[in-house]
Amino acid sequence: MTDNTDDEDYLPFKIDYVPEKILSNMMLDKNLAIEEKENCMERLKKLLQGDTLSKDVTFEEDFLNAYLIQCKYDERRTFEKLLNYLNFRINHSYLYLNVKFDLPSHPSCRFATFLPRRLSDGSVVVLLEPAYWEPDELPFEEAKTIFNLIFQQAIRNPVNQMSGFHVITDVANTGFRQYKFCTPYNAYLLNHAAFDVLPLNIFSLHLINTNYIVTSLFNIAKAFMPEYFKNKAYIHSSTERLLDYFPKATLPVKYGGTLKDYDCGMPDFLRKANEQHDNFPIGGQKNVF
Repeated sequence: MTDNTDDEDYLPFKIDYVPEKILSNMMLDKNLAIEEKENCMERLKKLLQGDTLSKDVTFEEDFLNAYLIQCKYDERRTFEKLLNYLNFRINHSYLYLNVKFDLPSHPSCRFATFLPRRLSDGSVVVLLEPAYWEPDELPFEEAKTIFNLIFQQAIRNPVNQMSGFHVITDVANTGFRQYKFCTPYNAYLLNHAAFDVLPLNIFSLHLINTNYIVTSLFNIAKAFMPEYFKNKAYIHSSTERLLDYFPKATLPVKYGGTLKDYDCGMPDFLRKANEQHDNFPIGGQKNVF
């Protein structure tokens, strides 16, 4: 991917304001006036108040707005996704508690990293390295909780709501200790959470350092992905292929990029995310700014 942007001109992952460019792009993309967005919110609230599952829930407006943004201000689609969220909470309530240890100090919690530089459109590059996760040290249920809280807290940032995510999954050094959890049900649950429950805009998925087993498991998981996303999920024959999709400035050195200390910001994020996720309220939380 050719990109003439200087390294220092890329927006950082850690950001506490919405850049004008991102705000303008979103307004152009959605093509909705402020008044119409407010009307969408009111129609959504009426739908929620009229359903037995949601009528007694007091939702944070920021939380509802994150869903409206992801659903392109289609209030009916947003309503259905919020019902998915409420049902998901009933069936998997443990995912909305925090964990009772310091995440950054646990080696098995290093399996997910938000890379420090965003793409030019503001989107976040997420690096998943499942080999860091040792199931004997970190039980699967806790790993799922951590995975959920990482993204649940990340989408409290309005920039992430507007700009979305790209996911790189590096399966180097994984083995049966991880593969045994790659069941069809767990593949379904992951895709259901990512596409039907959370207000995530995931634009692409890139698998690298794969093998025959991973490829077979990925093909099973792909059956649970929405149709529109299947052609955005790639298996790359070499790590160099990532450079066809991502500028060097946004990738770690080990993939041909220029990022050296690519995980330096995660300890602080993990610690804060875990603290703020404690007893996550059913009506959601306010944005971080």
